[in-house]
Amino acid sequence: RVLDGDFGLIRLRNGQIQTVKADLITDPPSQLQRRGQEWESGVRIDGAGAHLGYAIHKRSAGGRGTEFQREIPAQNFHLYGFFDDGPADQVRGISPLTTAIADFRDLYESIDYTKIKIKLAQLMGVAFTRKESSADLNTAMPSAATEAAGGDEVCDEDEPRTIDWSHGITTFDLDEGEDVKIIESTTPSTETLNFLRLVIMVAMKSLDLPFSFFDEKHTNFHGSRGAWLQYDRSCLDKRDDQLEMRRRWTVWQYERWTTDGLLILPSRRTIADLAFDWVPKGFPWWKPSEEVTG
Repeated sequence: RVLDGDFGLIRLRNGQIQTVKADLITDPPSQLQRRGQEWESGVRIDGAGAHLGYAIHKRSAGGRGTEFQREIPAQNFHLYGFFDDGPADQVRGISPLTTAIADFRDLYESIDYTKIKIKLAQLMGVAFTRKESSADLNTAMPSAATEAAGGDEVCDEDEPRTIDWSHGITTFDLDEGEDVKIIESTTPSTETLNFLRLVIMVAMKSLDLPFSFFDEKHTNFHGSRGAWLQYDRSCLDKRDDQLEMRRRWTVWQYERWTTDGLLILPSRRTIADLAFDWVPKGFPWWKPSEEVTG
């Protein structure tokens, strides 16, 4: 339900549950819809928005497109998803990632671009700098004797240096007045890393995840402990959805067991009198003695 917003749970006669992906819950073809029915995103609703049935599809041959299979009554189906305003106003669930999908997409592209930039930065070059001296100027200018004899100008130009990096570290034997510089690029820059870290931090808030879950070095122990407690608090609503789904499943199992004679209730007792509770998995304490005392 995090990725797609919701998914379906079909109650089968043998007591098992069949899951249905969100994209397989869609409106049936118009020619199969009865007059007066109101369908919205694969859910048949009444005038008040209550769910009456769900149109289940199956994937066609080759996985291209879907084919209508059947309608499941609401009493045999549970739509498990993220609902903010309740099923009356919100028919289908909405993924919390919708608030951060643009940032995640930009991050995905930026990572590829940064990899390309890093590879380009590895194409290292060497630049030689020579300082022009008076001796070089005299050499460059032809002498008067040469001009009088009608001779050609002779320029003793140095051949370009070639660097061989195949033998590891190279030592440069430079002449007087020469300098050598390595052409490199600091990739990625510190500003780029800080910006990407900020975008990741904001995107993770769509799932209420603290940044210390992504980067353990972001904070110290007490900061990470406090972040965990805050996240654990934010999970209360998500756990309530889980508890409600499991409560319905438990009541359904009780009904099956009593109908099949596997569970015999005491006289004047009903299923509503059976007390049960689902407890979510806890997180181990750091120092049990200190936390129990606190």
